[in-house]
Amino acid sequence: MVKKLLRHLRETLTITREVRQLSNVHLDALSATQHAIQSQTDALARQTDALAVSLKQNVASFSERFDQELDFRPAVNDLRDRQKDTSETLERLESELQRVTAEASEIATTLKQVLARQVRDSAQQASAKIRPIRVRFFFQAPETWTTWESVWRACNAHPRIDPLMVLLPFNHDSALGEDKARNFLADQSIPFVNISAYQLDLDAPDIVFLQNPYDSTRPADFGVERIIASGARIAYIPYGLDVGGGSDNLRWQYDLDVQRYAWRVFARSEAHRRMYGRICQSGNRHVIVTGHPKIDYIVRCGQSARVPEEQPENRAKVILWTPHFTVEPGGWSTFSLYANALLSYFEAGPQNLRLLIRPHPLFFGRLRQQDAATTMSESEFRTRIAESPFIELDEEPQYFATFAKSDALMTDAGSFLLEYLPTGKPILYLHNPAGPGLNETADFVNSYAQAHTFDDITAFLAAVLDGTDLGSERRLTQIERVLHRVDGQVGETIVAHIVDGFERDGSYGAGLPYTGEQ
Repeated sequence: MVKKLLRHLRETLTITREVRQLSNVHLDALSATQHAIQSQTDALARQTDALAVSLKQNVASFSERFDQELDFRPAVNDLRDRQKDTSETLERLESELQRVTAEASEIATTLKQVLARQVRDSAQQASAKIRPIRVRFFFQAPETWTTWESVWRACNAHPRIDPLMVLLPFNHDSALGEDKARNFLADQSIPFVNISAYQLDLDAPDIVFLQNPYDSTRPADFGVERIIASGARIAYIPYGLDVGGGSDNLRWQYDLDVQRYAWRVFARSEAHRRMYGRICQSGNRHVIVTGHPKIDYIVRCGQSARVPEEQPENRAKVILWTPHFTVEPGGWSTFSLYANALLSYFEAGPQNLRLLIRPHPLFFGRLRQQDAATTMSESEFRTRIAESPFIELDEEPQYFATFAKSDALMTDAGSFLLEYLPTGKPILYLHNPAGPGLNETADFVNSYAQAHTFDDITAFLAAVLDGTDLGSERRLTQIERVLHRVDGQVGETIVAHIVDGFERDGSYGAGLPYTGEQ
């Protein structure tokens, strides 16, 4: 056991000596390596120092040459000058860009409107074959119903048209109220929609007929601008056969927004169309000569164009007197000139003569307003009529029966100068020398009897009583020239034109772009 332990101890000592010898060898090698690295490091440091000295010398040399050979100060000053010029140029360009941008915006807006109208017209033309044309009548006053009566009937009879009557209020100081218009439609069995149940945008009509050119009489949501914005086209038939002169009246009858921006205006004659050409800002390309539908009503109801109804010889002759509403000084009305004398004449009970008075629809409202400026108040006027068995007052909405009942007409400047013409009965024009007179389309009145004094009136009454109608042949020759046609087909002609024009050329005659200026 001891031998074995000693042997193991000798082996361990041997291994320890060998390890010590090997470590010494490695330590010598490591020392040599460290010495070599130190030598290389010292050499590299010397090279780095030399390189730094050389670089510093080169930089100094370059800097010296740069200062001597290159001086950028003039260039910098020049650059600064150019920068200032460039800034000023940029300011000018920015201002010009703003101007051009504004002009481009306006052009874009106009193009957008034109494109929208073209798209709308194209869409309407494309859909024309698959749906009826929506024609709307914005009704306000029964007194001018005959302007539309035959057109309304023709629209209802045409398979391409979907007509609708819309009841609007009539906003006017002299108006009689909405109930009168509502009752008229109901009594005539004309189906209608009240404004309270009608929405313009939802209905999206194609054509809108307006009863008068005065936007002030309609609610704002049914004015020209609003109708055009809805995409509808305006059609207008003058509510009366205007004959009055005066610059204001001519503008009212020919150059308000309705006449300017209408898709179609239907005129009674070529002379009427020429007046639009002279006065309307839009010209008269959108004005179509068709005759006036009021004459259809007279013809259709049996009021012969030239042959009065036969009456018993001993029947009293009925003289129709129709005073105009402009009773203020300078108006067309001759009420203040002749009212007292006329009432006195008929209050005396002239043999076989009776007076039938049908004032303009706005007459009594204006008479109340101008009470101090007239020779007779409304109360006195009504009282004297009511107390005389020889005088009658007619305030019915329609006047066909009045025309039929009468034997002759005495009237101020107004529609009846033309509307009564086809009856073939005598007509006396009551001229107010202080008024605005007649316009050039009323030259036909030269063939009428005219009153400039009350003696002229009594002479006319005597002639009617005797059955004398001096100048009747000359007067009746005016019919075709001033009314275009009296065959009762004006309404159908207008509707045929609407259908053809709507399908063929939707943008034709649309008037000027709406500006709201007058």
